[in-house]
Amino acid sequence: MHRLGSGVVLALLVLVTPGTPADAITRHQCRVEWSDLLSLHGENGNPEGPVPELIARWETTYDGALAHAEDATAHDCGAVITDYSRAWGQLESFMYDLHPYDPLGRLAIAEGDRHHFLQLNHVRHLSKRLERQFRIARREAPLAAADLAPVMSTAPTLDLANPEAVGGTLDQLRRLARHSSHEQRLDRALRVIGDAELDEE
Repeated sequence: MHRLGSGVVLALLVLVTPGTPADAITRHQCRVEWSDLLSLHGENGNPEGPVPELIARWETTYDGALAHAEDATAHDCGAVITDYSRAWGQLESFMYDLHPYDPLGRLAIAEGDRHHFLQLNHVRHLSKRLERQFRIARREAPLAAADLAPVMSTAPTLDLANPEAVGGTLDQLRRLARHSSHEQRLDRALRVIGDAELDEE
């Protein structure tokens, strides 16, 4: 999944056609800008992750851009769309940064690969070694998530426009993960599972 940078600035080209009111053209072009912004961020969908409030905020931001793409006036471009784009980019960037600290999400990806492999090969079980790693991962993922929860719970109220605050939160998560025995055991299990390349056709 490609990580989207923050502060996306879209160029606005205003074409004035003789005989057409200038503000109507500007309104149309403004809606085009919002449509372009919507397409840019909507291409990969909601980054999701371990914080439901951020997932909901992304959906609200998407809906707001969709409304502007349909109803924007000339006043909704310029600084308005620039600020909106910057905030959306900061939100997405932070959500992607949280992925390595999402034990349950990482387990869900592995479970999806397992299901894919079993269906593709018409079998009911993996090798004993891999099934054991899945049992370990299923046991450790919720415990690892609990270890990270004290910092993860602060994410919904974090000022994403403050790089120091964002960086500090990620540093705290990194330290918690490094010192969590559950996270370490989960990492080892998922590494073995990943090496098996269950998602391959």
